[in-house]
Amino acid sequence: MSEVKLVKAAQRGNKKAFDQLLERYENQLFRTAYGILGNRDDALDAVQDTFWQCFKSISRLTNPEVFKSWITKILVNKCMDLIRKNKRMVVWEDLSQFPQTQVEKDKELSMDMTAAIGRLDEKYRLILSLRYFQDLSINDIAQILDCPEGTVKSRLNYALIKLRKELGYNVEVAK
Repeated sequence: MSEVKLVKAAQRGNKKAFDQLLERYENQLFRTAYGILGNRDDALDAVQDTFWQCFKSISRLTNPEVFKSWITKILVNKCMDLIRKNKRMVVWEDLSQFPQTQVEKDKELSMDMTAAIGRLDEKYRLILSLRYFQDLSINDIAQILDCPEGTVKSRLNYALIKLRKELGYNVEVAK
């Protein structure tokens, strides 16, 4: 069943359709939350809170075509709430301890990369998570973050420069 049909069915109270939607995005949302928070338990809490908020609010979603962006925006807000609530530095965990996570399956994402992302400022971790863990477009990210596309592009560019520096690459920035 298409995503739009599932959303419309879930809005009418079909719990199976709602569960199918959540199953479709569970891994992506977890990877994004983990990318932002750097902690498995916090990421799981954020995803769970997102699912609950989605369940309570899905009937108010006016455009079913934007479900992915809508649920991702809820997730980002939940992650930011956790960061504000905890008022602490994000301490990144060793991902190797989590069996069968998507991140483990993805051989391209090495432990060095993960540690480097963890050392970035929160706004850069967020932008990298949305772009590369959620595979969202610049436009979608701009809508989620309520900022201009140019801001997203510049933050993404700066995040990639910072990431390259963290990984020890010689990076020259054009002035």
